[in-house]
Amino acid sequence: MKVLGQRITGKKAIEMDGENASGRNNLALAYFDDGDYEKALEEFILAIKLDYQNATYYNNLGKMGVLRKRILNGNNRIDSS
Repeated sequence: MKVLGQRITGKKAIEMDGENASGRNNLALAYFDDGDYEKALEEFILAIKLDYQNATYYNNLGKMGVLRKRILNGNNRIDSS
């Protein structure tokens, strides 16, 4: 349900203001949770372009890269190295 909430919140924010970085970030998180990495990447990049000083967006983008790599390698445990 959290993913659905992030997607709805993100889409509504973007509909109201296409330059809403927080909405783009929330939408990216929802896409990532759904396994749609390409859309997640696009939204994270847009969020960063809109608010390049927000460290959270860079952090989320980095986490996505690390987790995506682990998933593709067959190890999706966060605590593994």
